[in-house]
Amino acid sequence: MISILLINQDLILQKTAVESKLSQFKLNPDDPAVLWIEAEDNSRLSIKEVKKIKEHFHLKPWGEGHQIVVIISADKLSDDAQNALLKILEEPPVTGQLILTAGSTDSLLPTIISRCQIEVLHETRDTTKGPFGKHETTKTQETIKKLLASDLQERFQIIEKTEDKDQLLLELEKYFAEILKANPEALLANKVILQAKEWSEANGNIRGILEYLMLNIRN
Repeated sequence: MISILLINQDLILQKTAVESKLSQFKLNPDDPAVLWIEAEDNSRLSIKEVKKIKEHFHLKPWGEGHQIVVIISADKLSDDAQNALLKILEEPPVTGQLILTAGSTDSLLPTIISRCQIEVLHETRDTTKGPFGKHETTKTQETIKKLLASDLQERFQIIEKTEDKDQLLLELEKYFAEILKANPEALLANKVILQAKEWSEANGNIRGILEYLMLNIRN
């Protein structure tokens, strides 16, 4: 299958588009058939990640399904990693699908670009209203930005230091609602938001609910 390259500077928009693509295969990001690769912070993606891709594609698909590999911010792949990935793109497995995202094609090898179906994501979010479509306090907006860019341990630390946890929970629920709005078949987002709302309406522990969301959110 021809590989797909999604282009847009907005990381959240990239991931929403990826979830939409996965839904076409009746999959979600946490499905065993999906290998999700993403650089931590500003680090580069190395050739080790490409080895994981090869191993994943060698696995036998469930039934008549597909093995999917998602590379978020593929423009962070090192040159060596891109050259190794090129071999996979030249001879993609019959039941395999590569989905790449990037802010632009500037850092990608021309040979990588030429072997992908390019899709430029034109939809943009209103950044004056934050990622959830509603006006947010600057403090909450900055907290959410930090959460989206952090690993799990850092997220728990941020939650612990956040004074207005109720407001943070409200905005995170909006985040998942926006994913669901853009992609009605995003089953994971649907499950997460429904569970969080159920607990919050039952006056559950706010910190516990936030930590649950952090376990299920993709930055």
